[in-house]
Amino acid sequence: MRLALVTLKRRPDSDDVSRRETLLNGEEFRVGRGSDMDVNLPDVDVAYHHATLRAGPDGLILEGVGGSLLEVDRKKVESVALRPGVTCRIGAFEIGCEDASDHADHAITLQKGEAPPPARRSPQRIVETLPSRRRLSWILAVAVLLLFVAWPLSTILLRDAPDPNAIIVNAMTPPEPASARPGAAQTLVALGTSLVEGTPPPAAPKFTPMETSWLSGPMSNVHAGLAEDCGACHQRPFEMTTNTACLACHAETADHFDVAQHAAAAGDPRLARCAACHKEHVGGESPIEEASAVCTDCHADLKSVASTTTLLDVSDFALEHPQFRPTLVTGVATNEAGALVPTVERSSLDPKYPLTEESGLKFPHDVHLNKEGVRGLGRASDRTWDLNCQSCHQPQADGALMRPIQMERDCGYCHELVFQPENIETLRELPHARPTEVQEIVHDYYYARVLEGGVTVPGAPEAARRRPGTPLGVAGRAEGLDWADAQAELELKRIMEVSLCGDCHVAEASAEPDARGRTTWKVQGALLQRKWMPKSFFNHKPHFAMDCVSCHEATTSKAATDVLMPPIEDCRGCHKGENAGASASSECLACHEFHIEDYGPMSPPHGAAMVERRNIAERTEVVRATE
Repeated sequence: MRLALVTLKRRPDSDDVSRRETLLNGEEFRVGRGSDMDVNLPDVDVAYHHATLRAGPDGLILEGVGGSLLEVDRKKVESVALRPGVTCRIGAFEIGCEDASDHADHAITLQKGEAPPPARRSPQRIVETLPSRRRLSWILAVAVLLLFVAWPLSTILLRDAPDPNAIIVNAMTPPEPASARPGAAQTLVALGTSLVEGTPPPAAPKFTPMETSWLSGPMSNVHAGLAEDCGACHQRPFEMTTNTACLACHAETADHFDVAQHAAAAGDPRLARCAACHKEHVGGESPIEEASAVCTDCHADLKSVASTTTLLDVSDFALEHPQFRPTLVTGVATNEAGALVPTVERSSLDPKYPLTEESGLKFPHDVHLNKEGVRGLGRASDRTWDLNCQSCHQPQADGALMRPIQMERDCGYCHELVFQPENIETLRELPHARPTEVQEIVHDYYYARVLEGGVTVPGAPEAARRRPGTPLGVAGRAEGLDWADAQAELELKRIMEVSLCGDCHVAEASAEPDARGRTTWKVQGALLQRKWMPKSFFNHKPHFAMDCVSCHEATTSKAATDVLMPPIEDCRGCHKGENAGASASSECLACHEFHIEDYGPMSPPHGAAMVERRNIAERTEVVRATE
């Protein structure tokens, strides 16, 4: 069989097609990519021996080899009968059939067609479905700017925040009963702000969702009410909180020292900002920085910032802290009005220098803590009590300090102020802390006994010993009253110096008698310390589990002049230092406060404004009364 192979080739710059004819002889012809193939199709998509071409009953038959497929009319087939009008595609080549010339039995055409577009690969990973990295970066950058910058900033700038003064005034104004409100609306002008009754109180605006993204952390519990009003503290966007913003609310907060006396320390950068010690946006109960380093930055070398201070340096409670220096009454004087004026000094508890206190009391603790009990006085002289520290010293309601000792409540049950002259059954009760009344009561008692008669005291005049009810003459009356005065003076001397008052107090008789010839007595009142260490504070409540005598050596104290305050070594047994393990709290703020009331407010003008706010209710009544 003679086969004419016509190769068609289209010129790239025109529609002309060139023809090149090759004459092949054989019974069948191999078609494929191989160079030894009869019909060579150089294409990677064509198998080495892709198909076989042979003559059939109705023309040429092209049949795939080894499972290779042919494409006819975009369909995959295994074989195809070639005749004019039928085109078979193998790879990039198209094979057709045409009428043969006289010198050939059959003729086929071979033309390389346009390569089909490559099939689009389906994405295999999520990242392949996303935009490009550049485009994605721009999208995210714009989204961040819009959501976290433009949106919150526009909300803040366009929002009308209420006046903080109005919020404070409204919160401090007591509510008025509805029945007391007049029909007309009342207007209260305070601090330049008008509050109209019947309108809802101003409140801090609520956060938009994106504004919360600007929070650097949670607010402390004490400032939780300001969490949604950034402008209450941050008066200008993107600026740190200023002292002025803090003092707008904390106007009466006391200073740390006398600014006039230590002007150089006032300008120290470590004290320049409230936020140096008060850290917000870290949560917790309060924004107070409790680390001792905040204090020891200055107090480790205090002379360098306050050259005239009398305070001693401290860097750590366990390692470098001065011995406790309680405030003691070292002397007592009397002013022109007769009032006691104590001399107060701070003295170290260093055992090298034993301390004494002049409280004006005679009180042996060891006697009252006798394990065998204590016998009462007066009407309680036949009873015995087992006393302990709590019998007299009771904590205040908050448990911090001990409530002041009161004679009637804490001492009077055992120490009854009664006297029993002449051993008669009737007991006379005397008032406490009123020596003048005591003198009058004692004198009046003896006057009454003389006028009544029947006195059995040895040495009493006949007028006093007469039978009760018998008339008393003028001479006898004078003699009897003189004797009564003498007996009263003796009894008062015993009361003031030996028993009753003299049991616990120091009494002094006047050098000269008064106009009636009587001796006047002055009893020194008890000057008991309310706070032994006023520069610190101590809370008894956390120490209730401890025995009192573990800190206060009361069982061996024989006089009220003993100072029973524990030295620092006793405290260091539990408070071993801030950085020590298994230690009770030892930071500075456990015992000391930064803001000291003695030095006045840090911001006097703001303090005056706060005082004005405190009187808001009174000013409200004045405004209403004038309408």
